Amino acid sequence: MKIVIDTNFIIAAFISHGYCHELFDYFINSNHKLYTSDWILKEVNEKFVKSLVKIHIIIIREMKRRNLIHKTAFGDTNG
Repeated sequence: MKIVIDTNFIIAAFISHGYCHELFDYFINSNHKLYTSDWILKEVNEKFVKSLVKIHIIIIREMKRRNLIHKTAFGDTNG
């Protein structure tokens, strides 16, 4: 069977161990063929990059709030 996977399915399959992850594992270990497009893969990449940037900002903000980031002899590590 040919199966087209979209952005939401791909992201859900990789960020959690829920239903999409289980389905993805099933598809990989079966005779089904997974299909997507360059446009969908580009969208997945953009969403992961945006998420990583947001996570980075949240982590840095929290580290600053807790006084865990300090200047070093190598330069400013405040972000």
